[in-house]
Amino acid sequence: ATKRDPPPPLSPSADVGATAAWLELALPDDAGKAFATTAKNQGVDAAALLSYSKEDLKSKLGGKIGPRAKLFEALERLRASRMTAAIAPTSNPGGNGNQEEDDVCMEGANENTNSGERRTPTRGGGGGSSGGGE
Repeated sequence: ATKRDPPPPLSPSADVGATAAWLELALPDDAGKAFATTAKNQGVDAAALLSYSKEDLKSKLGGKIGPRAKLFEALERLRASRMTAAIAPTSNPGGNGNQEEDDVCMEGANENTNSGERRTPTRGGGGGSSGGGE
């Protein structure tokens, strides 16, 4: 037996037809076709399928234990990949989206440098005109 490639991602917004097509790719042979047919007949879209527990798969899609377990594993991989994508860093990793809190954090960060040196304010002087004309 040859190792199968994992099925392509399933969009949570996929309709019944796209979900049935994914089921056929996710499971080999007749099991995928049987699950796909049942999903079409029951109106199961991706959002519903992704919400199913093991018990839901058994009661709503039926089928043999082995293929159903493989389907559940494929759904778990999809769920895990979605969670990973959901917690990926944003374009502003230093901020939390609350400008006031970010400003307060920056005020504290400006008091000391990373090397431990204290910053001292500079006093005005030099570079100005002395005011004494001709």
